[in-house]
Amino acid sequence: MSSKRSRWLTRLTLAATTAITIFTTSTSYLAAPAAASGVAFQDISHSYAYQSIISLHAKGILTGTQSGFFSPKKAVTRAEWVTALDRTLGLQSVKATVASYRDVSKQAWYYGWIEAASQLDIVQGGTTATFQPNHSVTRQEAALMIARLIRSSGEQEKPLPLSQMLMRLQIGRLKLSTP
Repeated sequence: MSSKRSRWLTRLTLAATTAITIFTTSTSYLAAPAAASGVAFQDISHSYAYQSIISLHAKGILTGTQSGFFSPKKAVTRAEWVTALDRTLGLQSVKATVASYRDVSKQAWYYGWIEAASQLDIVQGGTTATFQPNHSVTRQEAALMIARLIRSSGEQEKPLPLSQMLMRLQIGRLKLSTP
């Protein structure tokens, strides 16, 4: 494995682990892009993940649900999760001429992020024609997206069994909805 690929996989794993550890029971962090950088969230002052949320916000990975709010008790949606993954990897929003899913409007704040992940085969829709962006993301869906990211890196070594990968990425601590 090349050193560039190794560094990329290390960055991906660390970023995914960091993003996952900020989740608590039904945590949300993204919805519509929030206020400009530097705005403190009024609803996270007592959160154990306060420093992680502020750090990821400063890096542009997390925004908020509205100006000055993070909404830590709101469930994470599929659109929010994909957006965080894309931003963590430094991907750019993509404006495709033909939408991949009929329920992802070109005017939606998450359209470009879902298109970017879809073009890289990181995500698949809830059905063949829909993505279901406002449905809560499940642990299984989150883990599968991370697995697809790792697979798409071109890794040639034998992959870890899913149970070991989930433990390594601390998915067990993720409190997302279950199917």
